[in-house]
Amino acid sequence: MRRVASLLILSLLAARGGPAWAGSQRAGETACWFENGAVVAPAAIDGIAGDYVIDLSAPHTLLHIDIAQRAGFTETALVLPVRLAGRRVDAALITVQSLDYRAVGFSTPIVGIIGADILDRYKVTLDFSPCRLRLERPGSPLRGRKGGLPVTMVDGVPTVVAAASDGFRGLSGPFALDTA
Repeated sequence: MRRVASLLILSLLAARGGPAWAGSQRAGETACWFENGAVVAPAAIDGIAGDYVIDLSAPHTLLHIDIAQRAGFTETALVLPVRLAGRRVDAALITVQSLDYRAVGFSTPIVGIIGADILDRYKVTLDFSPCRLRLERPGSPLRGRKGGLPVTMVDGVPTVVAAASDGFRGLSGPFALDTA
């Protein structure tokens, strides 16, 4: 089943960041970095601040069980506020589980994973150089550069329409997005 994720737009911009990004941070925007093939950014779940993997293809937001237990949580399903890039979701369903398998290869401790259940509430822009994550409110015009790609959900997976060719054969259609 296909549905257009009209609130989620991902701008994949590989060009160099312009002067508007140099040393500035606007509301709804944060620095990020690429590590171990994933986008990582600072965030907080109920005051548990740290480095979170930003994963467009993860359907749910996850909190590492060890960190949740240290914070006094014993349940595996929680409803807590989430802060990311200056935006706040007051009550989000958070799944608590071991993320040891996801944290291998990271130089920084991974506190959790921010998934599509949070990200699809916003227009998401990801600039690559320098790495900046921007979350725009639904209905607001996109700031900054043009070139955003509309994201369509196909069986729960975020996709963009694209084409690829090896010079002999070509393929076009929905391509899955994965930021982790």
